[in-house]
Amino acid sequence: MRMRTRWTLMSGILAVLMASGAAAATLDRSGSWTPPKFQPPLLPTNLGDALINDGSFELGPPPASAWTEVANPTCGRIGDFTSVWYVSAFDGTNDYWAGGYCDGGSGNVPLTSSVTQTITIPTATPQLSFHYIAFRPDADDAAPDGDHAYVAANGAEVWTLPLVRASDTYPEWSEAITVDLSAYADQSIALTFGGISEGGLTGNIRFDFIELTAGPAIVETATWGAVKALYR
Repeated sequence: MRMRTRWTLMSGILAVLMASGAAAATLDRSGSWTPPKFQPPLLPTNLGDALINDGSFELGPPPASAWTEVANPTCGRIGDFTSVWYVSAFDGTNDYWAGGYCDGGSGNVPLTSSVTQTITIPTATPQLSFHYIAFRPDADDAAPDGDHAYVAANGAEVWTLPLVRASDTYPEWSEAITVDLSAYADQSIALTFGGISEGGLTGNIRFDFIELTAGPAIVETATWGAVKALYR
């Protein structure tokens, strides 16, 4: 298997990058979490022929990005987060990070954010596919408070993941997650990836390598009426 050459980065270099890039965005509320070591992900086996526009976030943050980004408080989350997570993007250099904390001037506070773009769902490839990595260094809230990541079509959530420790995949990226969007075939939709953070603590998730694929073949079940029709 081919591994990313970025794993050869020396930990000292990454430590410098982390010190310069972690001030505005952190994985834990205190901003004190430190990684055990850098984790190089595997290269995807699919070379991205079916990626949606900027589906690997390589155009960088807006205004260059094909995605519209919303965050509260304002904290850009499309970029290279290797120096904060010690895990590089699943594909290429950049990805999208939802959840986590942002220093809005009064200390680290949980971040609610999303990225959206308008895409058309082809009849031949109506299945959405993506990868994520989830991590929550802070303890789960005493009572579940609704912290979750989501994918939405026209504002309706079609996939969700609670941002709790039980959902952690760190330091690994997930296998391809698939969502059937055939109900929107031949339509243009607002596709959104985001994270909702409530209360004092939250988790983190990064998304990457977003594709539209054909999905599994549909096997039609024959009926006796259909069989008889063949021999009329």
